[in-house]
Amino acid sequence: MIRHPISTFRPLLLTLTLSAAACAATQPIEPVGARPAATITIDGEFTDWPSANAVEAAADERHLFIRFTPGETAHAIQAAPFTTRILIDADDNPATGMPLDGLGIDTAVLLSPPNATGVGVGAQVLTYDAQGFSTPAGHANIGFLFQPTYASAGYEARIDRASLTRATGRRLRVRVDQIAPDATVLWTAQTAITPHGASVPLREAPALPDKPADATRVLALNVLNSAPLTNPDAFRRTIRAIDPDVILFQEWFNTAQPAIQAWVTTNLGPGWSVFAPSTNGIAIATRHPVLETVGRPLPGTGPGDNARFAAAVIDAPAGPIIAGSLHLKCCGGANTSEDTRRIAEAESIRATLADLRARHPDAAMAIGGDYNLVGTRTPLETLAEGLGADGTALTPAHTITLGDASAVTWVDDNSMFSPGRLDWVLVDASVAEIRHAFTLDTRRLSPASLTRAGLEPADSAATDHLPVVVDLIR
Repeated sequence: MIRHPISTFRPLLLTLTLSAAACAATQPIEPVGARPAATITIDGEFTDWPSANAVEAAADERHLFIRFTPGETAHAIQAAPFTTRILIDADDNPATGMPLDGLGIDTAVLLSPPNATGVGVGAQVLTYDAQGFSTPAGHANIGFLFQPTYASAGYEARIDRASLTRATGRRLRVRVDQIAPDATVLWTAQTAITPHGASVPLREAPALPDKPADATRVLALNVLNSAPLTNPDAFRRTIRAIDPDVILFQEWFNTAQPAIQAWVTTNLGPGWSVFAPSTNGIAIATRHPVLETVGRPLPGTGPGDNARFAAAVIDAPAGPIIAGSLHLKCCGGANTSEDTRRIAEAESIRATLADLRARHPDAAMAIGGDYNLVGTRTPLETLAEGLGADGTALTPAHTITLGDASAVTWVDDNSMFSPGRLDWVLVDASVAEIRHAFTLDTRRLSPASLTRAGLEPADSAATDHLPVVVDLIR
């Protein structure tokens, strides 16, 4: 990799040397003290953090964890009108790395990074050598991810400790700030911790949970532009290993129902039926009797903007279930036209599901797919409202990747966007209990687990979305 002098990146970094001392929003650095090893799940929920400081850091033998709560107007920070910077002085030495207000920055993550025209989108990473020369790096190079992907008053992030090459194992410092396009510091806070123990390699995950005999297993799977047609083996192995009763597909783009049915029959075996009312990528597959389907176009925000959605009432062994597959509008940030369209689509889908609920008042419900929550959380909340059999809201299943302690469902190492949670399954907790909820990433499984499940290490790379699995017990 080519090293670049700091001056080369001055427009990108929005004058990283800008002093925070002059900013009224500056927070004092937290006192340093010994911290126990962290048990943090990166899921956008903060109950596992020991305090509610403006910025907090923790570490285990594998990761550095950072939580921050700017407390300003919520924006999805990879598509915000300002830049969020996560800055790490890994050796607590201002003489090494990029100098900034008594820190020597060794790693910088810029979310909504500045560009020649103002502020861009996504995540950029810079690492600094001891002399302060910078090298661009991808988010995958440091194992960076954060949650939630949607706009929030607070966030939590994770970085591989092994990427902090100058870390001494003693104290390190973390600064998080938000910078306007004109280089004004909108908010800043710092903390310091002393990690316990040295960084260790990734531990491999255990085997897939067995499906309980009395459960209905629902799988939500975005197949990346009909990728099963060109890479059938990986998808066949994955689906067979998961062993679902219902599959909620997205991105079978430009593929008609007979072709999807043929693929399912060939690769999953006889006895499966497929419902794909259009070629917009949405399909539902099940090996149980189908009592009713809904696939008529639902209005979005205007002509031609139909919501991508289909539903089926399935007579599963554990009882009837209303299963819905959806793919909301992608892209944009909070309060953008894309977010407005997602909300409109959610309203249309919810109205259709309310009709189904009225006709099947005792059915369980699982509404899964690619919600694309990269703006606000409003589409998810809108869709969930009041659809439970008892009139309560549907519940988002707490799906965590096996062996990874994160709620990430979308991964593309080459994207400008860091891993995020785009895929959700809403369930009616008043009718069915969630027994298992997880996502599967074969890159996390041990060789023994892969062999036992009939999987290959790279199977999850067949699509950029991880399979999301929920077991429901009546």
